[in-house]
Amino acid sequence: MCCGAGVGLLAAATGHAATLHVTVEKVRNDSQPVRVLLFNTPDTFPDEERYFRVQTTKANEGTAVVEFTDLPPGAYAIMAYHDENEDNRLNRVLGMWPSEGYGLSLNPLVMGPPTFQETSFELSPQGLSVTLSLQY
Repeated sequence: MCCGAGVGLLAAATGHAATLHVTVEKVRNDSQPVRVLLFNTPDTFPDEERYFRVQTTKANEGTAVVEFTDLPPGAYAIMAYHDENEDNRLNRVLGMWPSEGYGLSLNPLVMGPPTFQETSFELSPQGLSVTLSLQY
């Protein structure tokens, strides 16, 4: 009898967890990984060392797909990049301009460092699918 109550509590707890399906398009080639960084606060975005969650995957025919599960509903932003030299960093020219393909959620046109507000979206308990395109 106590086990049934535990299952009910587990179901209630996971009922509020959401899944985020991310598709990254326009990956130049399939030979190096694509890293997808998920951020959940404005003060951490887009600091690569302060992400909320991260996944690395290979592209297939120019597209990479990842899924983040068990996420609490709320605001999130994504930064993805094609890690062409496989160093787990978005390489930059003069420390500023990306030298590897990168993309942001909502695909904003930015003229400087992107902000959480420009790239964030709301994840509901029902989950969400987002698509972003890499720029080289």
